[in-house]
Amino acid sequence: CNGKKSCNVEASNTIFSDPCSGTVKYLTVSYICTKEIVVCEGGSASINCGAQTVKTIWANYGRTDSTVCSTGRPANQLSNTNCYTSDTLNKVAAGCDHLSTCTIPANNNFFGDPCPNTYKYLRIVYAC
Repeated sequence: CNGKKSCNVEASNTIFSDPCSGTVKYLTVSYICTKEIVVCEGGSASINCGAQTVKTIWANYGRTDSTVCSTGRPANQLSNTNCYTSDTLNKVAAGCDHLSTCTIPANNNFFGDPCPNTYKYLRIVYAC
């Protein structure tokens, strides 16, 4: 179900095994709905969870897709799609988790420059 807007999960012994033969069982499912924000290099990601608080699920400052934040950029700034900043999640979580709102800059001063000459973007997956 990860990444899907909806899914069906069959509660059956063939999928989950049968730990207690002869006993009627039930399935409890916990889930969170995530949101995503993408901000081009030089911008700022603003997250607002209203009365709830932010929980950062995943984040990267770099480039993993040549089409994201590509308008008006030369191809040589978009071709490196294996660009990651190792501590992005930690930095975003430190600035956002347990707060109702936060703003994170998408720039090399904040994250460092994981791939010089590549135009980067900040992608944050979070839940409220």
